[in-house]
Amino acid sequence: MLLRVDNVSKYYYQKGARFFKEKVTILDALSFNIQKGEAFGLVGESGSGKSTLARLISGLELPDQGAIYLNDKPVTKRCYRQGVISIVFQDHIASVNPTFTVGEMIAEPIKLINPTLRHNELETIIFSFLEKVQLPKSCYQRYIFELSGGQAQRVCLCRALASYPQLIILDEAISSLDIPTQVEILDLLNY
Repeated sequence: MLLRVDNVSKYYYQKGARFFKEKVTILDALSFNIQKGEAFGLVGESGSGKSTLARLISGLELPDQGAIYLNDKPVTKRCYRQGVISIVFQDHIASVNPTFTVGEMIAEPIKLINPTLRHNELETIIFSFLEKVQLPKSCYQRYIFELSGGQAQRVCLCRALASYPQLIILDEAISSLDIPTQVEILDLLNY
């Protein structure tokens, strides 16, 4: 089993009447499993907790109750930092460092898993990822804010794929892409 979400609950607190904070339940005792190689889709209304669940599974936040396991090991923030889990958010601009070029953004997770790569080897890998998501090599030296929304989202997908993670989470990550590109990206993820 790749992922096990076991009785997970998450609460947030919002300011209520007279300085009291109200506990708002975002997720309540949620459990499910995902097998290796399985694609899993989660559908729900806006505000139903899908993005919160994505952040919990990726280790960016911790559940208030329950536990999440990847390959029978507890998911922690370390999993995300080590590239074991990758996540691509719908808001691609806010999820990357705008001072990095596209090449630097994609290089970062590659260097995490292979810090001894020479520059020309690193470039070759980056160019292959750009090609996989149909971006020209010229994007390598550009900044994310110089790209269209669809191009920027593809860069974020490259970055997620670059660490060869065991689990990739897409939080509405392909919704801004046209239908043919969505199909190509989903095919790439199935590869």
